[in-house]
Amino acid sequence: NVLVGNGSNELLMVAMATLVAPGRRVVIPTPTFPLYEKLATIFGGEVVCVDIDPRSGTLPLRAMLGAALDSPEPAVVVACSPNNPTGGVLGSGDLEALLASGAFVLLDRAYGEFWDDGPPRPVDRLVTLSTFSKAWGLASLRIGWLESTPVLCAEMRKVKLPYNLNVFSQEAALVAIENETLMQAR
Repeated sequence: NVLVGNGSNELLMVAMATLVAPGRRVVIPTPTFPLYEKLATIFGGEVVCVDIDPRSGTLPLRAMLGAALDSPEPAVVVACSPNNPTGGVLGSGDLEALLASGAFVLLDRAYGEFWDDGPPRPVDRLVTLSTFSKAWGLASLRIGWLESTPVLCAEMRKVKLPYNLNVFSQEAALVAIENETLMQAR
């Protein structure tokens, strides 16, 4: 269920390369991390940006669902929760609603440790991306991981480059995991 890589950016690229094909709709709330749109465009996706309400900063679930359901084939929906830069999060039941639409959901939890919702369990069509760069304070070591189902992880392994994470970063990640209480205290 888990792939590790040279930062969550690399794993986002792997997920997009696996799921996005020319013409496939990719729904992205905006403003958000610009790499989502860049990668979707590189892989030929039809990018549909939906605006985040600037007053509340919440993710626009109805607009995201509408754009996903309007797609002739299963769309890819990107959700960063908490979102960078607005801080908006998916509300209770929002992730389930996105998955019920039939879309693939790329859930970026780069700031997930700052929001006490906990990572969702792997289910069909869900790819959860996480990083040691933010709350863990290990940005310069470039360690990320993604979680999904074994079937989807197997497909992503076909795209992922081998030997992408050096031994120093691997050891740092293991030490960090062994000392999670230090990260939580910070």
